[in-house]
Amino acid sequence: MFNLQEKICNVLALRKHMKDHLNDSK
Repeated sequence: MFNLQEKICNVLALRKHMKDHLNDSK
């Protein structure tokens, strides 16, 4: 069973990772 808090943390980490990746490609 998925913990909601864990899911939120994963989403935030993914968003941060994608944002960093976009910044690197500039």
